[in-house]
Amino acid sequence: MQRLLPVMMRIQAHLDTDLSLKRLAATARLSPYHFHRVFREAVGETPKQYTQRLRLERAAHRLILHDATVLDIALDAGFQNHETFSREFKKRFRVSPRDYRAWQRRKLPGPEECVALEESAGDFQLSATRVRRLEYHGILRLFAPFGRERTERDLKSDFLRLKQAAEGVARGSAPSA
Repeated sequence: MQRLLPVMMRIQAHLDTDLSLKRLAATARLSPYHFHRVFREAVGETPKQYTQRLRLERAAHRLILHDATVLDIALDAGFQNHETFSREFKKRFRVSPRDYRAWQRRKLPGPEECVALEESAGDFQLSATRVRRLEYHGILRLFAPFGRERTERDLKSDFLRLKQAAEGVARGSAPSA
């Protein structure tokens, strides 16, 4: 799964670019065949199905929020034409993009209802969030500063510092610098 996380992040960040199996497999440093098999086993969808689902879901959000034409949204979602987009959209959501937009916009509250909601919300406070348990899963590597290679020892020492800080906060003491 460690090899797949960067690939999944790349897919989500670059939905409008070329996400061929060969390119994604190269990102994971696996052969296309092995990558396809590992990805489907871990995610439950093939890379193509995963990419297409994310593109369609993003397009569904854009249909609601933007006044762009269905063609513009289809092209932005990475489809070659609006016919293919409409067919896949209807297969996924069981309604055409135009009908989906109209249906979702009818469900949105009007300006009068939004004002009533703001007035009824009143004052509120967020509760304090505490870290109960922190485990090392190798994910810290994704958030390492750019410009230098992080070693496994660096990551583990970062993890231990974070864990000690979290334990100190849980006990009520100030974290040490």
